[in-house]
Amino acid sequence: MIMLSPKINMLLLCAVFFLTLWAFPPSSAQAAQCRNDRQCDDGLFCNGRELCLPEDPRARVDGCVIFIEPPGVNGRATGPQVDGICRSDDNPYTRDYCDEYQALCRHAPEDVDGDGHASIRTGGDDCNDSDPRMFPGNVEICDPGVGKDEDCDPMTVGRKDTDGDGYTDSACYNTGPDGKRIYDRVRH
Repeated sequence: MIMLSPKINMLLLCAVFFLTLWAFPPSSAQAAQCRNDRQCDDGLFCNGRELCLPEDPRARVDGCVIFIEPPGVNGRATGPQVDGICRSDDNPYTRDYCDEYQALCRHAPEDVDGDGHASIRTGGDDCNDSDPRMFPGNVEICDPGVGKDEDCDPMTVGRKDTDGDGYTDSACYNTGPDGKRIYDRVRH
């Protein structure tokens, strides 16, 4: 055991005492009470608006309360709360979330296949949201025996003219919603 001088022992004891006070302030030390809502605002949108309500039973030690507006206020949807202050739009096919950067509640339409086009059932234009090769504006190709509609327009079937007669081959077709084949019979 190393023996230290009384001065060093006293310095170490004081250091430990002040570090303890700094790390664990006495519980009797109350935080300053807020005087206005601006003092409570944390600058974040998605966790709700903070109000200065020191008398409210939900108030923190500083008198601030995180206030979540009721559904339907300020354009917020009326469904159950999904992310901070944002509420569901009750459409099971949208992704509901809070956009902190834009300070908005968003209800993004689904794009299951990730091709950049939302599904028709969420208001998008993707005719087949389970296939990333099928979306409006995609190049239609002649896929003999398959009948895939790459561009979501059943009237376009791709161009392939093997015999040189100016007409698209009959092997090029799309399958319509009723299951029937759709051929392009226009001379190109």
